[in-house]
Amino acid sequence: MRNNLQAARVSGFGNTGLAVELFIEERELVKAEKVIENFKMNL
Repeated sequence: MRNNLQAARVSGFGNTGLAVELFIEERELVKAEKVIENFKMNL
């Protein structure tokens, strides 16, 4: 997981975005898809 907002803050740069990138290994994709769908349903 990469939190661009936190990385920019720690390094002293401002960042207006609130993006967090999540990289999922193929072997964990089935589990992750269930979590992602659940998250989408709660937006």
